[in-house]
Order: sequence, then structure tokens, then C-alpha cells
Amino acid sequence: MRDARYIDIPGSKTHELPPLLVHSSIDGHRDSWSGDAPREDAADLTSVMLEAEDMLAWTGADEALFEQCKLDLALQLTEQYKGLVSHLLWGDSVLVWIRQCEITFELEGTLRTLLHPDVCPHSSLVSFVAPTALTRIGARWAETLDPLIPAVSAEHGQYLGLPTIAIVVWLAWARRRSPGIRFLAAALAVAVIATFGSWLHLRSYRLLPLPWLAVRHLPLFDNVIPLRFSLYVSLAAAVAVAVWAASPRHSRWIRVTLAGAAVVSLVPNLTLGVWHTTPPRPAFFAAGLYRSCLPRDANVLVLPPPSRTDALLWQAESDFRYRMANGSLSPALPHGLPRPRIAAEIADNDIPRRGLADILTLARAQRVDAILVTPGGEQWGRVLDPALHPRPVGGVALYPLRASRLERC
Repeated sequence: MRDARYIDIPGSKTHELPPLLVHSSIDGHRDSWSGDAPREDAADLTSVMLEAEDMLAWTGADEALFEQCKLDLALQLTEQYKGLVSHLLWGDSVLVWIRQCEITFELEGTLRTLLHPDVCPHSSLVSFVAPTALTRIGARWAETLDPLIPAVSAEHGQYLGLPTIAIVVWLAWARRRSPGIRFLAAALAVAVIATFGSWLHLRSYRLLPLPWLAVRHLPLFDNVIPLRFSLYVSLAAAVAVAVWAASPRHSRWIRVTLAGAAVVSLVPNLTLGVWHTTPPRPAFFAAGLYRSCLPRDANVLVLPPPSRTDALLWQAESDFRYRMANGSLSPALPHGLPRPRIAAEIADNDIPRRGLADILTLARAQRVDAILVTPGGEQWGRVLDPALHPRPVGGVALYPLRASRLERC
């Protein structure tokens, strides 16, 4: 019998996995260059002393004895706290390593097929009837119905609501002899099955394999996220509701009531803060300083990666004067991208394994004219500053790589 703990790797090639870098202590996790570790330890002990005082009941005993008990308890709490943080750092290191291993497997053609098919986001049987926090009605039950669906996520928009599903089933059965309705029902069914991905799930339980499992590695399918087929599910369901509501076969009050219920069930929860935001705009973009620093069509590597900031908005508002070498890449990189391992690590907002050397290797492969570190990219600045010469301008740091292509700032 095959041991399920191991997998067979095809071929005889040796594949190198990334190293596991472990922060084993809280002291090693602090900024070594700050020189503030003793002061931080004292501050930690002071705060724990306050907690210890709250935990101890004053019994009227000698004050010196009470202070000694409080200090002993504070020292014990501090050691327990450091032990807990040490375990958390171990766990965080392991999670980062697992993610790096996933990236390594994704970038190797022979290893990509070994990835678990559930890595890509997918829907489940509950997704179409379970509301999320985005809906006004049923938001409080969202986590109970399907705790795996994030409260707010751009990738989880499958919810149709029971009234809409009832209308779709009613229409499909009542007009099953109509070729147009049969086509609409078939298209809806195909889109629903596609959103399930490689396996049919009921919440977190995997039930049975689906056709996507056989085609997910083929061209045109290998870069597709199944969950996004829910866009076509919503489109087909909306057409079905419109056709049913416009049909004179049913009384007006039934059509108005059920169609109204379908609309009400999808009313968004406007109390959430996700519907509006004020994006930050560094003066480099807001004041048009980029015009004096970047020539038209300059190729810029933006750090942190654009998927973590509002860099796409800044580029659009600057009338696309410059190009971004890393665009809005996700860890699921397109095939053929130069230096995919480095690009994947940067897309995750992680410093590459070889630090500056890897960053410059990717920049050369992408023919980057300059590196632009925007607010929130302090970790990237610490890597780039020792070897490159930044130009602070308008709230960003510009690192010229091909000075002949850049304007004077």
C-alpha cells in the first residue's frame, strides 16, 4: 500500500526547496540596529508589573513582601509571554516556508501538477445560498453558514439568495420546452459547476471530483481562477429573473413579490467601510513631480508591489506616463515571466532570498529604468539604501538604475 504521507515526483531531476528560516526567539525578531532592546525589555516588564498588580489582591501584608510577590509574578508572566511569542514566531516561519514551497512548485512544470487542486479559490454548495458580510440581510449568519468564506472578499461573490434560486428553478421547469430557456439553464449549470473547481465541496468537506480536475493544467485553463466564473453565474441568473418577471404567465403580485424579495436579499450592507475609501496620494504623483523625474514610457519597478498599494491608481492618474515592471502580479504568475522565483517573492511583498542581488537581477531581466519605493516600503529601502543612492522626492524614494533614461528631479 502506498504511504499517503509521501508523493512521487516524476523524473530524476533534483529540485531545490527554499530554506526554512526560523526566528526562534523574541529578541532575535527585534530590529538589531535599533539598540533599544534593553529599553524595550524594561518597558515590557513595567507593563507586566501593572498586570501583576491587578492580579494580586492586597491583603494588608507587609508592603515590601507585596512588591516582591508582584515582581516574581511579573517575571513569570514575562517568561510565559516570551515563550508564547517564540512559538508564534516558529509558526510564522513555517507558514512563510510553506508559501515559498508552493511558489517553487507552481514555477516548475513537473511539480505544478502535484499541487493540491484546492489551492485555487473555489466555491461550495453553500456559497450560492449563504450570505456574506457584504449583504444587509443575513450578514450576522454568514460565518455560521460557511466560516471558510471571508467576511469581505472580492473573490467570493457567488451569493444569489433563495428568492433568486427559486425563480431560476421555477423558470427552468415551467418553460423547459423552450430552446432559449434550456440554453440559459445549461449555461447557468456549466458556470456553476466551473466555480466549484476541481472538487465539489460542502463547506470544508470534499465530496467528489469534477471536470475541472482534468483540464486545469491545459492551455487556456492553467491560469484561470474557477471562482471568478461566478460572474457568469450572476449574469445568467439575472437574465432568468428578468425573463420570469416579464412573463404574463403568472399573476402580477407573485412576480412583484418574488422579484422584490430577490432584490432585497441582495441589498448591500452599507454600514461597512469597504464601499468607500480615500486612497493616499504622495506628492510625487499628486503634485505632478513624476513629470520631472520619469520620461514618458519609463519602466519602473514599484515597491511594495502594486497589488499591496494604490500604485495602479497613481499610474492611471498620471496618464500612464510610465510602465510598471511588476504590474499587479499575484503569486500565480503567468508562464514565461523572466526570473519567476524572484518575481513571485516580490509579489508576496517578501525580500527575495539573495536580497539586493535578486532585486537587481530581476530589474536587469525586465530592463527596469528605476526602482520606486512608495510609502510603507521601509523594508525595501533598508535593502536598497546601502548600495544604491536614493533620491527622496515627494514622499517616495527613487533609485535610478539607468540614469541616461531618467530626467533630472
